[in-house]
Amino acid sequence: MTDMIIKRTGLTGKSRFAVIVWAVVLSLAYPAPMAVGQATGEGDCRFPDVPATSPAHADITYACRQGWFSGYPDGSFRPDRPVPAHQLATVVGRAFAAGSTRADMATFLRGGAPGDPVAPAGFSDVPATHPQSEDIAYAVERSWFQGYPDNTFRPDRTITARQITTVLTRSFPTASTRADLAAFMRNGQQALNAKNEPQPNPSTTKIAYTVPVYDSLGDKVARELWVADSDGSGARRLTDDVSYYHYEDYESIGDWTWSPDGERIAYEVTVRDFRGNEIGSELWVADADGLGTRQLSDEVGNWKWSPDGKRIAYHVITEQDYYGSVISSEFWTAMADGSDARRLTEFDGYVSWWWSPSGEQIVYKVIRWDYFDRKVAEELWVVGVGGSAPRQITEAYNIRGLQWSPDGRSITYNVDVQDSSGRKVAEELWVVGVDSTDPRRLTDDAVSNLPWNINNWWWSSDGERIVYQINVLDSGSKVSEQLWVATMDGLSLRRLTDDFAYNWHWSPSGERIAFQSRVWEFGRWLGYSLWVAEADGSSQRQVDDDISSHWSWSPSKEMIVYGIKKRDTRRTVVNTELWVARADGSGARRLTDHISGERWGSDWRWSPDGSSIAYEVRVGDSSDNDRELWVSGADGSDARRLVEDIAKGGWGSWGWSPVGNRIAYGAWRDSDGEGRELWVVGLNDSGAWQLTDDMGWWWEWSPDGESIFYGVDVGDSSDITRELWVVGVDGSGARRLTDDVALTEWGLTRWQWSPSGEGFVYGVTVRDSRGNETSTELWVAGADGSRARKLADNFDNWEWQPGEG
Repeated sequence: MTDMIIKRTGLTGKSRFAVIVWAVVLSLAYPAPMAVGQATGEGDCRFPDVPATSPAHADITYACRQGWFSGYPDGSFRPDRPVPAHQLATVVGRAFAAGSTRADMATFLRGGAPGDPVAPAGFSDVPATHPQSEDIAYAVERSWFQGYPDNTFRPDRTITARQITTVLTRSFPTASTRADLAAFMRNGQQALNAKNEPQPNPSTTKIAYTVPVYDSLGDKVARELWVADSDGSGARRLTDDVSYYHYEDYESIGDWTWSPDGERIAYEVTVRDFRGNEIGSELWVADADGLGTRQLSDEVGNWKWSPDGKRIAYHVITEQDYYGSVISSEFWTAMADGSDARRLTEFDGYVSWWWSPSGEQIVYKVIRWDYFDRKVAEELWVVGVGGSAPRQITEAYNIRGLQWSPDGRSITYNVDVQDSSGRKVAEELWVVGVDSTDPRRLTDDAVSNLPWNINNWWWSSDGERIVYQINVLDSGSKVSEQLWVATMDGLSLRRLTDDFAYNWHWSPSGERIAFQSRVWEFGRWLGYSLWVAEADGSSQRQVDDDISSHWSWSPSKEMIVYGIKKRDTRRTVVNTELWVARADGSGARRLTDHISGERWGSDWRWSPDGSSIAYEVRVGDSSDNDRELWVSGADGSDARRLVEDIAKGGWGSWGWSPVGNRIAYGAWRDSDGEGRELWVVGLNDSGAWQLTDDMGWWWEWSPDGESIFYGVDVGDSSDITRELWVVGVDGSGARRLTDDVALTEWGLTRWQWSPSGEGFVYGVTVRDSRGNETSTELWVAGADGSRARKLADNFDNWEWQPGEG
């Protein structure tokens, strides 16, 4: 009998007692063969006498789907029918009991009849560190088990069928019903599995989310801010009216955010008058678990966390005019928990400010006005959060675009150049050290007096250089773009190109720079050329004079990949080749002469560690469905084909796993390009294997690369819904989370892995009888889709606590 149960249930490798439990419950289905439609495991297990509102519904449904119980020929379950003690003893006695242990039985009994924890039983062979010590103490205290005369329990000793019958009849009341037995079996089996199977680590990641509040007319009048554990437990409301920023029809995600280290959350609480009108906002902080709430200010303007999350700075409004404009304000900082609040400075009006990278200093801008309320100048000041006196570092008429250097020692900003009548004619880029009052201009004298403006600028990772882009103007219209590089001291300045084409990047080491330049032919813009140069702009070298619209550095290697357009005699592009070269442009090697496309690099991608590159190759004619997937080393060596046929789909067609050892991809289900399957291929010659035969257009790897989320489109194009599934990378454990996952207005699926990958959050659409969306529920689940739990009946948005991903 046991062998039959093992074969039927797949309990190989499990505890022998789990097998016995199966035997007991299968034998307890004594009334009659199950009714049609009540097949074990796969049936819907719906009984007319067990409605969804029944307290026993979950237990009976669970037991039925596990194959433990069946219904009667009339389709009923008869949950209130008693289970006689002698029948329980008879069926247990018939079961083959060898293999399970006394400790297993104690765990099962405690799970079936839960109660308060007890003190250790005191057996010499059951120390407090024994994984089942509490279960054993629980069973002994209730006289279900006894110890041996030598003060041992012998937890690993196998238990006989007769002994199982004895303890079951002691623990299972004689007047109990079939519903009681279903609950007992379910709880006991789950408790036993929890002891014998690896369990997930305790939840550490938190999630914050907002829940809308509606009035009797259905209008949204407020929002609650909540935090909870990643498994949905420990939910705690922080406020019933968190502030939101409004501008006409635009509504922000809310004035709240996690600290960068994830240890705290800061949020604004709306202050209303007796009519419910918003008149201000308070600033509060709380611990990640929602405890330790503390108010920082009762009238807050702007606020920001320090980069390390140790402190928070905030702007306190002290006086406003009739129209709500700020007349005076104060600048404060406090520790992350709200302690050590101190005022740094006070000033007239409203100011902009920026944390230093170290979080030890703040630079802020003050606007000075004359008697007639005309702006006279703008000043930059720096102040230490430890309480040092503010110090002015520079002054100009109009200061914009401030950026700290990576080391926090300098600041760059751009200012307007005015003619004698006060009209702006150009812009200049300046740098100043926060420990100095000697600003230096970085832009060249030859161009500072020309009509142009600074489009943007970027620090190098070591803080030694700045790359900036300028727009050259003619009668107010842009006629060209230039890309320049300068050293921080302003002593070295070099123009990289006089017709820049919006795309440049430092190499991984920061020793070189690559950039695009526009190519013209007979006065007609033809395309782009790709150049590389040393970090200071010297030793410029053209890699190719007709590249595609995208190229990229390897994330870690000094290699660059790029597409080259191939044209016919009429200069029409007929295909795109894919090439890879060293950082200086030498050693170029062609990977393929027919990349499948060339839009935004969606057809080639570096592995996460930059050691390999995967790319699509179009084969045959111009058919969009004939695509192969290839991979090679970073330098183009060891190129090999991984997959013969992948589905077209841009970024959703294929992608590297986070650890770079596999690639997931979509494949057409039939030759007409209809329907998509999801497959995975390994890079270690392990071949490819199919995960699902029905996939929508969106999927995503888990952070650890062991699972994949994917959507399945259901219905036709006029009435489509999307199921959300998760599956293990080996194809096991496929589980549907919902048959109607919430979508954004762009059709994207609303779900997201937690940073650590221990679980995920997703929205579920709730519809009325006509199929109209009425609300969106917020759910969380474990990484394998288990332990799904609803957080809210409706929500606006969420944000995971920052953590390692």
